[in-house]
Amino acid sequence: MMRSLYSGVAGLNAHQTRMDVIGHNISNVNTVGYKKDRATFQEMLSQMVRGPAGPTGERGGINPMQIGLGVQVGSIDTNHQQGSLEATGQNTDLAIDGNGFFILRDGEEKFYTRAGNLSMDSEGYLVNSGNGLRLQGWRADRATGTINTDQNISDIRIPIGDVMGAQPSSYIDFTGNLNSEGELEDIHQTSVSIYDEFGSRHELILELEKTANNEWNLTLSNDGSFNIDGGTDIPLVFEEGRLSTVDGGDDLFSNIELNNFNNGANDIEELQLRLEEITQFSGEYSAEANNLDGNRMGSLQSFTIDDNGIVIGTYTNGVTRNLGQVAVANFNNPDGLIKNGDTMYSESVNSGISQVGQPGTGGRGEMRTAVLEMSNVDLAEEFSSMIVTQRGYQVNSRIISTVDQMLQELANMAR
Repeated sequence: MMRSLYSGVAGLNAHQTRMDVIGHNISNVNTVGYKKDRATFQEMLSQMVRGPAGPTGERGGINPMQIGLGVQVGSIDTNHQQGSLEATGQNTDLAIDGNGFFILRDGEEKFYTRAGNLSMDSEGYLVNSGNGLRLQGWRADRATGTINTDQNISDIRIPIGDVMGAQPSSYIDFTGNLNSEGELEDIHQTSVSIYDEFGSRHELILELEKTANNEWNLTLSNDGSFNIDGGTDIPLVFEEGRLSTVDGGDDLFSNIELNNFNNGANDIEELQLRLEEITQFSGEYSAEANNLDGNRMGSLQSFTIDDNGIVIGTYTNGVTRNLGQVAVANFNNPDGLIKNGDTMYSESVNSGISQVGQPGTGGRGEMRTAVLEMSNVDLAEEFSSMIVTQRGYQVNSRIISTVDQMLQELANMAR
């Protein structure tokens, strides 16, 4: 009789624990990046009343006779199912669409989270809005904007107000079409801005004149603020609508030198005109500069983060440059992570070590900007579980009250 009493007590304890889990889930229904938990039960140890016996020549075998001692909580598992993404319009809010975790640093210790509600502190570091821990990733080379993901991750910093020095132009890419049906001596003119070492802008003027079928002459001039050396007349020859030779050579570009700038800037010893993308088909004239380098001085004005986690800065001179990239960590067994509060996790011996990489690679999810991942708690499911748990607690308490009545009857026999 006492065994059933203890079974009822065990049932009450187990259902109380399950109710604790459900209550925690419901309380975090609006917590950014929260992942719900689930309590599962398992049978406790059974007491052997009679052991099994095998069949003999005259009698068959008998099965064991056991009485269970109740229930216990077998596991409390975390469900890492994707939560809904909610647009916020704030560019420091991030979410991972797929597997993986953001990495935060507290001294030498690293934590992992799905909560991407970030902000920028007074020093320009991207930090978790709730606890100030710094977001981890790779910093870009300040001069070139290149990102080396083979290096160790570090704090991501947005250097608002950072000054980009002026850079002289070194190449110009041209694209577009020259009308193959144009008359001889037809001229198509275009111009492009170039920059000297001080960031001053100058105009380079290009005239394309049709000299014969499939042949054009490129003439260079300028706005009078510099001189051009290296050939101001460059013959172009086309075959089947594609550029075949430039200035009689096989290379589809031409190098020119710009010197004697009126502001005292140093010469641009080699400015490469890349012409391979110009075509000659029937149609409108559209040949023009499509891409070039060089820029005036500018300061960092704003930034965005793309789906690859790359932080892209926009400068006042109109130039964009990579500032860094957000890192994402994945685990062989994310269910094995240890919860540390603040919707953060840390590694355990059963989670495996963190596998750090770029978003969208190696099974890691892509980055989403100006959105947050909401809690994956389903209220309908939690309320249903709460009703079932309440009934389980109720019937286990009935076991205790029934056993109590039986014990009372036994005590009354002695009167």
